[in-house]
Amino acid sequence: MNCQTVLVSIEIQKPSEQVWEVIADFNNMHTWAPSIEKTESISPVKRGVGAVRRNTATGFGAIDQTVTEWTEGEGFTYHVAPFGPFASTLTSYRLQALSETTSECTIKLSYSLRETGSEGPTASQLQAKLTAGLHEILGALKTRVETGNRIRE
Repeated sequence: MNCQTVLVSIEIQKPSEQVWEVIADFNNMHTWAPSIEKTESISPVKRGVGAVRRNTATGFGAIDQTVTEWTEGEGFTYHVAPFGPFASTLTSYRLQALSETTSECTIKLSYSLRETGSEGPTASQLQAKLTAGLHEILGALKTRVETGNRIRE
């Protein structure tokens, strides 16, 4: 199976601890990410390895995400079972302090596509759509952390 990767980063004008506070609140992504209509915990574990959330995303529907790696204060990785055109995806969030008041957040999305005969977006169209979506998520994260504003409760 052919694995593709999308990697995007953003600089946030806040300490990494403040960014971590937002992204580590794993079951509240809908409060700051516009394309995530709803987030709900669907596992007994609420944070860390084994936590599972269901994000309802505009244009994708419900997506279950299972945390497979968690390093407190630094980042986490989650896996998504097959959905839509994807055979699997693995998404990692990583934080790096650039200074006492600035940090960088990077999202790396690795994915493989299902083998189907159906018509769909080309590989380059899908890559562009995923890249734009990750940029949107990071832009929303930056706004949430820098302003403190939520888009939903």
